[in-house]
Amino acid sequence: TKARTNTGYHHLFDTERGVGKAIFSNDTVAETTYSTSLTAFNNNGFSLGNSAQTGQNEIPFVSWTFRKQPKFFDIVTYTGNGVAGRTISHNLGSVPGMIFIKATNQAYRWRVYHRSQGATKVGRLDDNSQFSTAQTFLNNTEPTDSVFTLGDSAYNNGSNVTYLAYLFAHNNNDGGFGEPEDQDIIKCDSISHTNGSDTTVDLGFEPQWLMVKCASTSGNWFIVDNMRGITTGGNDARLYADSSSAESDANSFDLTSSGFILK
Repeated sequence: TKARTNTGYHHLFDTERGVGKAIFSNDTVAETTYSTSLTAFNNNGFSLGNSAQTGQNEIPFVSWTFRKQPKFFDIVTYTGNGVAGRTISHNLGSVPGMIFIKATNQAYRWRVYHRSQGATKVGRLDDNSQFSTAQTFLNNTEPTDSVFTLGDSAYNNGSNVTYLAYLFAHNNNDGGFGEPEDQDIIKCDSISHTNGSDTTVDLGFEPQWLMVKCASTSGNWFIVDNMRGITTGGNDARLYADSSSAESDANSFDLTSSGFILK
């Protein structure tokens, strides 16, 4: 959840850690408990209390919800042991396209794996820096459809440090969704884009949510979605995963029936 018109942290909640336990994509601080923030996970959504962080009166918020589902999204928690080569099991059922990892009891930076950058590179969700070489991140080992491998970095495998990992799938004509279970609904990929021109991206479906980050140099983690508005030929409401700033707008994206156009 994120306040749209006000400065405020991105609050991330999940069923693995439980209600009220927030972690923040735009900061390195450890997990914080707000008993009156997210108060329940329901079978048709979620419930909020009267916390200022997630429900101030008359302030518009946005929320994005990802279901734990094979070939879509998974959540894993683990305790580090400081041993390079350790493997962590997951239930994504496919090779992850992107992984976010954050220490929950320490003020450590977020670590990001993306399939387009490979296991020798690391991104940082809490700031706008480019992907850089980090051999101790995933032990130079690509994730599989059942495990990801850790190096001995304290950021994601420190002894007795607790961690959270969010795993996003990448469907490539093997998603298994829809009828007759032959459709993709999530992709993690790279885009080669020239400033001043439009780049058309074919996903095979019209997206609801986009996160885009410049990998080779610094730049924010752009988030746009169809509920707040991705306007063809007009400005799009955008937030940044690495920033607490309020929503801004610009003509950045157009949606198509099979993907999107990066303006």
